[in-house]
Amino acid sequence: MYLWNLALRKGCLGHIKYLLKKSLMKLPVFGWGFYVLEFIPLERDWVVDEPVIRQTLSTFTNPHNPLWLTVFPEQITVSRSAKEAKSLPARMDCLF
Repeated sequence: MYLWNLALRKGCLGHIKYLLKKSLMKLPVFGWGFYVLEFIPLERDWVVDEPVIRQTLSTFTNPHNPLWLTVFPEQITVSRSAKEAKSLPARMDCLF
């Protein structure tokens, strides 16, 4: 909300683009809104996501039009079996 308020004050409200999980695009009502506002859906796999990101961002070619790209990082919960299989360094009290 604060970002939208700031963009409104700067006259850039239509220039905010978000990266979000593709599964969120399937939410009733919200998914339609995400689609209309041109949010960029991600599968969280770089091989799949790179062409989608490149194609979407290539439409913003006019340097006079601002682009506010918003990324919300999130925590990933790793199970014990996945941690042991991949030998991921992690604190036991944070992920389990």
